[in-house]
Amino acid sequence: MSIDEANALLTGTGGPPAFSWDQKPVGTIIKGVITNLEVGQVRKYMTGEPMYFDGAGKPTTTETASPIRQIIATLRQDDGEETRVFFKPAMKAAVLDAVRAAGCERLDEGGVLAIKFTGEEPVEGFNPRKLFKAQYTPPVASVNLEDPF
Repeated sequence: MSIDEANALLTGTGGPPAFSWDQKPVGTIIKGVITNLEVGQVRKYMTGEPMYFDGAGKPTTTETASPIRQIIATLRQDDGEETRVFFKPAMKAAVLDAVRAAGCERLDEGGVLAIKFTGEEPVEGFNPRKLFKAQYTPPVASVNLEDPF
Protein backbone atom coordinates (compact mmCIF):
# COMPACT_ATOMS: atom_id res chain seq x y z
CA MET A 1 0.00 0.00 0.00
CA SER A 2 1.40 3.40 -0.97
CA ILE A 3 1.53 6.40 1.36
CA ASP A 4 -1.19 8.08 -0.74
CA GLU A 5 -3.44 4.99 -0.46
CA ALA A 6 -2.84 4.77 3.31
CA ASN A 7 -3.65 8.46 3.80
CA ALA A 8 -6.76 8.19 1.61
CA LEU A 9 -7.94 5.29 3.77
CA LEU A 10 -7.13 7.22 6.95
CA THR A 11 -8.97 10.37 5.91
CA GLY A 12 -11.75 8.80 3.84
CA THR A 13 -10.71 10.76 0.76
CA GLY A 14 -9.98 7.77 -1.46
CA GLY A 15 -10.60 9.40 -4.81
CA PRO A 16 -13.53 10.69 -6.83
CA PRO A 17 -17.01 10.51 -5.32
CA ALA A 18 -18.85 7.21 -5.47
CA PHE A 19 -21.83 6.92 -7.80
CA SER A 20 -24.91 6.03 -5.76
CA TRP A 21 -27.77 4.02 -7.22
CA ASP A 22 -29.97 4.97 -4.25
CA GLN A 23 -33.03 6.95 -5.28
CA LYS A 24 -32.14 6.54 -8.97
CA PRO A 25 -35.01 5.54 -11.26
CA VAL A 26 -34.99 2.39 -13.35
CA GLY A 27 -33.29 3.25 -16.63
CA THR A 28 -30.48 5.32 -15.05
CA ILE A 29 -27.18 4.86 -16.92
CA ILE A 30 -23.64 5.64 -15.78
CA LYS A 31 -21.10 5.68 -18.62
CA GLY A 32 -17.49 6.66 -18.96
CA VAL A 33 -13.93 5.84 -19.87
CA ILE A 34 -12.25 3.60 -17.30
CA THR A 35 -9.39 5.57 -15.74
CA ASN A 36 -8.69 3.25 -12.83
CA LEU A 37 -9.57 -0.24 -11.63
CA GLU A 38 -8.92 -1.47 -8.12
CA VAL A 39 -10.08 -4.05 -5.63
CA GLY A 40 -11.39 -2.93 -2.27
CA GLN A 41 -13.00 -4.52 0.74
CA VAL A 42 -16.78 -4.37 1.10
CA ARG A 43 -17.90 -2.27 4.07
CA LYS A 44 -21.15 -2.15 6.03
CA TYR A 45 -23.35 0.59 4.65
CA MET A 46 -24.22 2.37 7.90
CA THR A 47 -21.06 1.85 9.98
CA GLY A 48 -18.26 1.56 7.44
CA GLU A 49 -16.96 -1.59 9.18
CA PRO A 50 -15.04 -3.95 6.85
CA MET A 51 -16.92 -7.13 5.91
CA TYR A 52 -15.61 -10.70 5.89
CA PHE A 53 -16.85 -14.18 4.97
CA ASP A 54 -16.97 -16.61 7.89
CA GLY A 55 -16.08 -20.30 7.43
CA ALA A 56 -19.64 -21.03 6.19
CA GLY A 57 -19.55 -18.28 3.55
CA LYS A 58 -21.80 -15.89 5.48
CA PRO A 59 -20.95 -12.17 5.87
CA THR A 60 -19.52 -11.08 9.21
CA THR A 61 -17.42 -8.28 10.70
CA THR A 62 -15.07 -10.75 12.43
CA GLU A 63 -11.56 -9.93 11.27
CA THR A 64 -10.35 -13.53 11.49
CA ALA A 65 -12.46 -14.46 8.43
CA SER A 66 -11.73 -13.90 4.70
CA PRO A 67 -12.26 -10.32 3.45
CA ILE A 68 -15.20 -9.74 1.09
CA ARG A 69 -13.70 -8.03 -1.95
CA GLN A 70 -15.27 -5.87 -4.66
CA ILE A 71 -14.15 -4.19 -7.87
CA ILE A 72 -14.09 -0.40 -7.93
CA ALA A 73 -13.96 1.29 -11.35
CA THR A 74 -13.28 4.98 -11.79
CA LEU A 75 -15.10 6.36 -14.84
CA ARG A 76 -14.43 9.68 -16.56
CA GLN A 77 -17.80 10.84 -17.85
CA ASP A 78 -18.47 12.97 -20.95
CA ASP A 79 -18.47 16.15 -18.84
CA GLY A 80 -14.93 15.33 -17.61
CA GLU A 81 -16.05 14.52 -14.07
CA GLU A 82 -14.85 11.26 -12.54
CA THR A 83 -16.93 8.96 -10.37
CA ARG A 84 -16.28 5.59 -8.77
CA VAL A 85 -18.61 2.64 -9.31
CA PHE A 86 -18.56 -0.17 -6.72
CA PHE A 87 -19.48 -3.51 -8.31
CA LYS A 88 -22.04 -5.43 -6.26
CA PRO A 89 -22.65 -9.08 -7.29
CA ALA A 90 -25.50 -8.44 -9.78
CA MET A 91 -23.54 -5.59 -11.37
CA LYS A 92 -20.37 -7.68 -11.54
CA ALA A 93 -22.26 -10.40 -13.45
CA ALA A 94 -23.67 -7.82 -15.92
CA VAL A 95 -20.22 -6.31 -16.51
CA LEU A 96 -18.68 -9.75 -17.05
CA ASP A 97 -21.40 -10.53 -19.62
CA ALA A 98 -20.61 -7.21 -21.37
CA VAL A 99 -16.87 -7.93 -21.41
CA ARG A 100 -17.48 -11.33 -22.97
CA ALA A 101 -19.99 -9.90 -25.48
CA ALA A 102 -17.27 -7.45 -26.57
CA GLY A 103 -14.97 -10.41 -27.29
CA CYS A 104 -12.68 -9.51 -24.41
CA GLU A 105 -11.37 -11.35 -21.38
CA ARG A 106 -11.02 -8.39 -19.04
CA LEU A 107 -11.68 -4.71 -18.38
CA ASP A 108 -8.87 -2.35 -19.30
CA GLU A 109 -8.14 1.26 -18.53
CA GLY A 110 -9.18 3.35 -21.53
CA GLY A 111 -12.16 1.11 -22.29
CA VAL A 112 -15.67 2.54 -22.17
CA LEU A 113 -18.10 1.04 -19.68
CA ALA A 114 -21.83 1.77 -19.50
CA ILE A 115 -24.04 0.32 -16.74
CA LYS A 116 -27.82 0.57 -16.77
CA PHE A 117 -30.13 0.03 -13.79
CA THR A 118 -32.84 -2.22 -15.28
CA GLY A 119 -35.05 -3.06 -12.31
CA GLU A 120 -35.32 -4.69 -8.92
CA GLU A 121 -35.89 -8.21 -7.67
CA PRO A 122 -37.55 -8.85 -4.28
CA VAL A 123 -35.44 -10.53 -1.62
CA GLU A 124 -37.35 -11.82 1.39
CA GLY A 125 -36.43 -9.92 4.55
CA PHE A 126 -34.09 -7.50 2.75
CA ASN A 127 -34.19 -4.51 0.43
CA PRO A 128 -34.81 -5.47 -3.21
CA ARG A 129 -31.76 -6.51 -5.26
CA LYS A 130 -30.93 -4.03 -8.02
CA LEU A 131 -30.53 -5.53 -11.50
CA PHE A 132 -28.20 -4.23 -14.20
CA LYS A 133 -27.14 -4.58 -17.81
CA ALA A 134 -23.80 -3.36 -19.07
CA GLN A 135 -21.97 -2.59 -22.28
CA TYR A 136 -18.20 -2.50 -22.74
CA THR A 137 -16.01 -1.22 -25.56
CA PRO A 138 -12.30 -2.04 -25.22
CA PRO A 139 -9.69 0.69 -25.65
CA VAL A 140 -8.36 1.31 -29.13
CA ALA A 141 -4.72 0.41 -29.58
CA SER A 142 -2.57 3.33 -30.63
CA VAL A 143 -1.05 3.39 -34.09
CA ASN A 144 2.49 4.58 -34.73
CA LEU A 145 2.25 6.63 -37.94
CA GLU A 146 5.95 7.54 -37.81
CA ASP A 147 7.10 3.99 -38.51
CA PRO A 148 4.12 1.80 -39.46
CA PHE A 149 6.28 -1.15 -40.62
